Amino acid sequence: MTTYYVQFLISRTLVPGKVENWVTIVDLKGVGITEIPKKLLKALTKPLETLFKSRLYRLHVLNA
Repeated sequence: MTTYYVQFLISRTLVPGKVENWVTIVDLKGVGITEIPKKLLKALTKPLETLFKSRLYRLHVLNA
């Protein structure tokens, strides 16, 4: 689902021929240190790293 959504955004909203970098912000407010969803974070970032190389500029994790 995430890959479909990102592909949709690329095809419908980005300007063709322009270099665009993405900044991803993940807010973990209210999540304890033992409750951090590591598998979910990996599942979200892995497609960004493999399918959309050079687009993910920074990944910020807030309130960790």
